[in-house]
Amino acid sequence: MARPTVAGALALALLAATPTARAQDSRFDASLQASLTQHETFDETDFGGGAQLSYRLTGWLAVDAHLNWFPKDLGDPAFSSSRTQGLVGLKVGKDLARSSVYGAVRPGFLRFGEAPEAFACILIFPPPLACSLAGGETTFALDLAAGYQALAGDDVVVRLELGDGMVRYPGPAIDGDGEAHQDAFWKHGLRVTLAVGWRF
Repeated sequence: MARPTVAGALALALLAATPTARAQDSRFDASLQASLTQHETFDETDFGGGAQLSYRLTGWLAVDAHLNWFPKDLGDPAFSSSRTQGLVGLKVGKDLARSSVYGAVRPGFLRFGEAPEAFACILIFPPPLACSLAGGETTFALDLAAGYQALAGDDVVVRLELGDGMVRYPGPAIDGDGEAHQDAFWKHGLRVTLAVGWRF
């Protein structure tokens, strides 16, 4: 994989820490969220929204699932009309009174919607990555994240999260930096998420 990021390193550090458990009556956490995601290889930023559902297994460990949709065209000319992202993983946290910090590891997928119009590609090998994605492509994704959440009232949760959204692109292809890859390759992207949710 490529270089580690600050968010990824912080998430791994939190996962390695020994958390202290605190009794919790609420098991579920459902949130609506807005996300900004940087596509490193295309030098573009995606804005989208979605939902998150967590189930708390213990006071410090939860199963976490995210479904996000990014509606804008990507590329100029556009090679993808939208992106759909699904992630499921584990979240490990440490309680701080009415707030907590946590790290999360979530594998999943990123689906690139096909180009909104006919997309012309030059006949070279390997092809540009945009050409490989223009017909619609589902890629493997891995999210390493670190976050902070606080209770606003008895049941409302506000969460801010920084993540390293990694995507495994298909090869052979030439990425947005002009580098040729004969096999599938990884690219990183900073992800910032703000969410409001409810515990029940």
